[in-house]
Order: sequence, then structure tokens, then C-alpha cells
Amino acid sequence: MTKFKETEIGKIPEDWAVRELGEIAGFQYGLGERAKETGEYVYLRITDITSDGFLNKTGLTFIGKDRVKKEWILKKNDVLVARTGASFG
Repeated sequence: MTKFKETEIGKIPEDWAVRELGEIAGFQYGLGERAKETGEYVYLRITDITSDGFLNKTGLTFIGKDRVKKEWILKKNDVLVARTGASFG
């Protein structure tokens, strides 16, 4: 049976630890510029994410390879957080 301990955020399993998000994850701001109808990479906007969390591929915009930094390219298991203009995220 799982044992619990009391923490500042409530009861959690005894073998868990409370950590600041910055201790276990890295943060990276994305690009803030106008996208176009053509380009090598999809320019993901919060409006491209449906309310149930899926990518709406209708009306996607793009950005050229010359405007992209390697760290901006999404990888498997990346988590996206909307800073502004989102009803969820």
C-alpha cells in the first residue's frame, strides 16, 4: 500500500519530492514574428491547437529555415505552454 506524506502542496506519495518546475525542466521562448504560407517549418501558433489538445492542420503557416534556431524545433515529449492569448495551455 502506498504511504503518503504531507507537503506544502498537500499529500503526495512518500517517495515523491516537491520540486520547482525550473529544477526539472528547461524553458525556451519561441519565435515572435510573422509567418508565411510557404517555408520549410510549420510555425505553430496557439490558435493551431484545438480545445482538446490536437493540432489543427487547417491554415497552418510556415517559416523559412534561415529563421529557425535548433532549440526551437519541437521534439518528442516537449511540453508547450502558451504565455498569452490562450484559453488553455
